[in-house]
Amino acid sequence: MVRAPARCGTRAGYNAHRRRGEAACEACQEAVNKYMRGPTNLARRRARGRALSRLALIHPDLYAALYSEELTKEGVEFPRPWRRKESGRR
Repeated sequence: MVRAPARCGTRAGYNAHRRRGEAACEACQEAVNKYMRGPTNLARRRARGRALSRLALIHPDLYAALYSEELTKEGVEFPRPWRRKESGRR
């Protein structure tokens, strides 16, 4: 069964443009922008940020190493060793 080509003005259309190595048309770009601003995607981004923060607290040295590596790939220097602040509580 042959699939119908993705229509412009949809996220599928946007992905089809990208697979073909093209810049997305205005309608497809708007569809993706609308999706990215949507409440479901916003909730996912917030949840991802919270999960990363919690993971950084559980594995601070590994997080610091990975973060430093990614910053280096972007051409940004890692300013100082990242350390979790020790609270007075035990």
